[in-house]
Amino acid sequence: SPSKMAKILRNNKHVVCISGKYVNIFNLGDENQRTLCCDPTDLKDTQRETDDAKTEEEKPEKSESDGEDGEKSKNGTAKGSKCTSGSDAILTCGFSSTGRYFAVCDDHKRLTLWDATEDWKQLSVRTVLRRSSTLTFSQKEDNVIIGDKSGDVFTFSTKNCEQPGQLILGHLSLLLDTIVTKNDEFIITSDKDEKIRVSRYPNGYTIESYCLGHTQYVTALCYVEDVDLLISGAGDSTIRGWSYKQGEELCCIDCRNDLELEAQPDEKENTDGLVVKSLKYSSKHNLLAVGIYKHSKILIYKIDATSSPQLQFHQAIQTPENVLELCFDEEGYLWVLMGEESRSVQVYQITEQSICELLKEEHCTTDSNKETLRTVAYINTQEDILKKSSLEPENLFEHLHKLKVGSKTFMSEYYDKKEKRIETEKEKYKQNQQKRQQRRRGGKRSNKNRETEDTTEVELSEKKAKSEMS
Repeated sequence: SPSKMAKILRNNKHVVCISGKYVNIFNLGDENQRTLCCDPTDLKDTQRETDDAKTEEEKPEKSESDGEDGEKSKNGTAKGSKCTSGSDAILTCGFSSTGRYFAVCDDHKRLTLWDATEDWKQLSVRTVLRRSSTLTFSQKEDNVIIGDKSGDVFTFSTKNCEQPGQLILGHLSLLLDTIVTKNDEFIITSDKDEKIRVSRYPNGYTIESYCLGHTQYVTALCYVEDVDLLISGAGDSTIRGWSYKQGEELCCIDCRNDLELEAQPDEKENTDGLVVKSLKYSSKHNLLAVGIYKHSKILIYKIDATSSPQLQFHQAIQTPENVLELCFDEEGYLWVLMGEESRSVQVYQITEQSICELLKEEHCTTDSNKETLRTVAYINTQEDILKKSSLEPENLFEHLHKLKVGSKTFMSEYYDKKEKRIETEKEKYKQNQQKRQQRRRGGKRSNKNRETEDTTEVELSEKKAKSEMS
């Protein structure tokens, strides 16, 4: 069963927190909230706007007396919702480039599209062929681009919502991320076999180049439009910069060095180190934020915009808990969703010295700062909404790692399997020998019985002949 997603996204008016099967939408600057729930039995998503102050102050008795309905309201599900228990978790989601459209794909193989500018009007619900692993939009916002777990990429029109998906390209393994470059010129895809493929868009059968160099699955891609740079992160602890049209690697950074971590000899060798989970770029400050799987630090890199762009380590931000997801908004604020058993949101602002620091009340000198801080405070009061998603499994990426030939783990597993195979063969040989012995014993007995029967028949015939002669 799929793991439930925990994600935070931003457009110019809203903050969206994905938790399990729920899309929780918070209006920036006020305490209005809307919850969209994908129902496997009824394709119409139910919506609810709540006022936290009104719920707490004016209707405390109703929530206690309503029983089951009150409990549902407390958990953020719309009243009258027909959401049923089942594997209807959201697998992928995303905003279009201007924030006009928002789309999700869930475990029931449904693509749901909303218009975020018109009171979150639902535009369509379409079926995809297989469960999705990536979701993005074209730069022109005319297509939703879905990558599935078999490696195929489909486009779904945002204008003609009745039109089925069109296959544009395919990999031979699980897709992990997909992005589209400036002016919809190229579509770049990454998979679990360490490959980054650069293809023409929408004619994906025309391959421009491959970016090869990672030694483990490529989890995240980021396109820096200002310098036409591709940045990738993978399960080998590295982030790499690429001249993607030529497939040329420009730089490689091991995140363990910037986290001041050393490779531990006792560490499992089938996990080559840290896993780079997310890459987010702020064009306003020319900074790249790197989120590490199951780690509480965020790495900040500055992009050197030269003829050969390079990544320069800038800062490491220590957060109270492990980082689940992060994103930059249009004003350059860094939004961070963190925590495991308890969820919380923090926002970091970028100072004039390009230093990321936690946004606090003493920093609120503008209306924008105040609105952001007010929204964060309200989101953090909605504990029931933030914790709807289950904990991420400990082996979220472990099954994607490839064992290295010659490593201790590989050799030990090889010898263990070999011993088991030999023991199995020995057991089969013993069983076959026993069967053969039983057959031989049974054959000897039958031969003796036949000899006894033949002797008896001869004696009887002789006696009969003698009696006749007498």
